[in-house]
Amino acid sequence: MLKQILIVFLLFGIVGIGLAQNKSLTPEDHKSLMKQEADLGMLAYLIINDSMDISRFTAVKAFIPQLVTALKTKNSFRYPFTQLQSYISILYPPDSTFRIITWQVQGEGDFQNFGAIQMNEEDLKLYPLIDRSETYPDVEDKILKPTEWFGAIYYRLMPLTKKKNNAKYVLFGFDNFNPLTRRKVLDILSFDSDGKPIFGAPVFKYEDGSVKNRMVMEYYSGATTTLNYDVERKKIIYDHLISHNDKDGNVLRVSDGSYEGFVFKKGKLKHIDKVFHLKVEEPPMPFPVLQEQKGKDVIGRQKANKS
Repeated sequence: MLKQILIVFLLFGIVGIGLAQNKSLTPEDHKSLMKQEADLGMLAYLIINDSMDISRFTAVKAFIPQLVTALKTKNSFRYPFTQLQSYISILYPPDSTFRIITWQVQGEGDFQNFGAIQMNEEDLKLYPLIDRSETYPDVEDKILKPTEWFGAIYYRLMPLTKKKNNAKYVLFGFDNFNPLTRRKVLDILSFDSDGKPIFGAPVFKYEDGSVKNRMVMEYYSGATTTLNYDVERKKIIYDHLISHNDKDGNVLRVSDGSYEGFVFKKGKLKHIDKVFHLKVEEPPMPFPVLQEQKGKDVIGRQKANKS
């Protein structure tokens, strides 16, 4: 019930519209935002660190309206909330046309994600993101509105296309989900003709000809997995997962040590089944141990000349 109250609160307490073009932040407003950021930081600390569920959600209920009040300051987009980023994620595209704010709170055995997208406007233009991820078993095939968001904390944002009238962005996200399972997601953010956000796009192309709107990795919470962009290789690289049964019969997904990936190609993400290819006839042994080498004994000393 508490989560439902928070969702309703988000839906009806945040959205605003602004059309003005002056984007400077006055010294007075900057000073005010610094004070508000300090208050928000204390609430954010409680959201992350308080030991009681009810206290964490109470802090969220206080955090949301205070954040909205701060963002209603004219040209608040110009204020980076640097200190607050110790607790929440704030990401910008290269052109700074918007910023996406995400955070999470731990509930009774699971996690709830929260977020909003603020447009770069003088007056507040904000789209709340409502976490509905538990309702989509086939989420990789869905196009989602902000009120249908597959919730995650985003840790990277990259342009997929650069056309202003059809810009798409790749979002790298993490979801704590539940005690047994974690999730990472590659999602696509774009904006419709009315400027409203849309999540998901048919850009994930696989070898078998299938096309998906996003990619979700669900894996065992005790495992370490990678999902990120490799700048040197110019590829998105992530762990290949296999199924494993634990002692209680739970089917868990863990990495097998190999990697899959995606490469950017003409506004699409083309899947790579295996990123690294290494084949040798024998195991690599650059410095053999206890193995005789030409002209040397088994411990590597030069053999004496018998002439």
